[in-house]
Amino acid sequence: MTSESSFKDNLMNTLTNLLWRGIDILAENFPIIASQYYQKIIGKEYQREYHQFNISKNDSILHIGCGTFPLTELMLSTTCTPKKIKGIDNRKQATQIAKKYIATQDHSQVITIDYGDGIKYNLEGFSTIIISSCASPKTPILTHIIKNALPNTKIILREVESSAPSILDFLKSHQNITVLDTLKHHPFPFVKPFGWVSFLLTKN
Repeated sequence: MTSESSFKDNLMNTLTNLLWRGIDILAENFPIIASQYYQKIIGKEYQREYHQFNISKNDSILHIGCGTFPLTELMLSTTCTPKKIKGIDNRKQATQIAKKYIATQDHSQVITIDYGDGIKYNLEGFSTIIISSCASPKTPILTHIIKNALPNTKIILREVESSAPSILDFLKSHQNITVLDTLKHHPFPFVKPFGWVSFLLTKN
């Protein structure tokens, strides 16, 4: 990969992550935005992902990079009703805000928010691991999961579209990881080139 393409990838990642953070802050502070845009538009994309990748009530899910507005957890609890959902983030303030929001929701009893680092978090007891596009540092997180997750663990990796080819190259270099399926997302305002790709992986 050239230094020019690496610079473009880093720039796109930074801009996309800033866009996500901005939407999180708006959703957290303005309930109308949370219900009318975030949950309806972005939430539908997550529902597509859960259905296509066969998330079920038998799954125990760890979500790395939950952010301040834990939409992944909320949509999981209403769409798939898995038996356990845990969201983590390596920003302590983000988890404190997320905990307060979850406490106001109807399905809060199945959702846990924890302050934790995806590069070393205990993976025991989780059948499915979801890695947000905003989770960082991405490669060390993946390395930890590839090394320490149990065989047959389902991994859903969300990646900024511009960085998807380099992430695929990284995954293909590991023989114990298989890419089973992909799903592209372009809801407004995440039009090309700001969309993201969901990869369904399994550890062999």
